[in-house]
Amino acid sequence: MYKSDKQKTITSELQAKILKHICKTRDADYKTISKETGKDRITILQSLQPLMKRQYVYKQKIEPSRIKSKLIFRPTDKGMAYSIASLGVDIDDVRKAHVDADVLVEYNDLIKKIDNPLQRKQFEREMIKVLARYNLFDDKGKTIITDRKAFLKQGIRIGLFNLTADKYYDPENLFTPQVVERLKGIVGTSELKEFKEFLMKIRKNLDLSIKQLSA
Repeated sequence: MYKSDKQKTITSELQAKILKHICKTRDADYKTISKETGKDRITILQSLQPLMKRQYVYKQKIEPSRIKSKLIFRPTDKGMAYSIASLGVDIDDVRKAHVDADVLVEYNDLIKKIDNPLQRKQFEREMIKVLARYNLFDDKGKTIITDRKAFLKQGIRIGLFNLTADKYYDPENLFTPQVVERLKGIVGTSELKEFKEFLMKIRKNLDLSIKQLSA
């Protein structure tokens, strides 16, 4: 169902440090990376190459028409998501450095419905974690789910899967009143309707399975 990314994780502390710097810096280059890490250009390049190969970052010329134009390094959606989910980078720091980042703006209509700033930030972080954990990116590191309704549906499916896979899961607490109220405060009427229809399909399938087991 999901792509495995076990062979494409960050493999060294230097790679992690470089990725974090690029995610928090608008126009990171060899000079800023060297200042941050204390490493020379060759050592930095050796760590940048796997980051680029694994679609966490990409290089860009400031002046594309010039052969010897200065290079800067930018994070992909995948790189930003990984840095937030696994390296402890603050979402606000990434947003300040990369205001047009798709992975941070695509779901704004959904997130802005949460009035409490802390809850909004926490929810956004959880959304980013889902993208990173299930590697929901294309071969260029761009997120493959850009529609908020599609993301919400995917998140619900993943959440249900994780709950039932947990050996400590209590089926009597599938959705607590607090969870339901939080969900109602986030999604719109049409999305709630779709969610109810999705749960009804699950219930129908479960009823059929129970009937078959009782036969």
